[in-house]
Amino acid sequence: MVARVSRTVRFATALAVGGLVVVAARTPAAGQAATGAPAKVCGLLPIADIEALYGTKADAPRGTDNTALSTCSVTIANQIVTIRSSAPGTPGAPVSVQAGLAAQQAQPPGRGMTRAEARDYGDVGCLHSTMTEGPDRKPLPKPIHATSCFLVTGGYLHLTLTSDDAGLASDEHVKGLLAKAAARRK
Repeated sequence: MVARVSRTVRFATALAVGGLVVVAARTPAAGQAATGAPAKVCGLLPIADIEALYGTKADAPRGTDNTALSTCSVTIANQIVTIRSSAPGTPGAPVSVQAGLAAQQAQPPGRGMTRAEARDYGDVGCLHSTMTEGPDRKPLPKPIHATSCFLVTGGYLHLTLTSDDAGLASDEHVKGLLAKAAARRK
């Protein structure tokens, strides 16, 4: 059951944010940059805050630094928190919150997913969707809530949190984690 939920969460995360991110990135199996060193983007994740939010320890971050889009994820309580970052002016990255939200809203929802609810907070855009069935098209024991918030000031920065607890996957929680990540990149 844990393996199915974990695989489903990865699937939900990909569906929840796939339409927003137009640039391409690959995550290596080892979860590290090509040099073998830990991915620098992983340093943006506020791990202690994530652990406090979920009330448990996170697995080691896994990610890759890429010139187009750097990505890092942690698994915690069978859920996933992911951060994506690209430099200012990266082709394909949204240039405004409104453009990023519009790109997501133009995408049809994935199978078993609700259409993403978009919220524009001015300097931050957030999207929330819920997955009710897994990649095998069977109903999930509990819906998986995915909330993604992003900003474009200083480059594209996007944080996604998934949870079977809708309260954890709130805009406020994700915006708070995103703000802490943005402060770390300066």
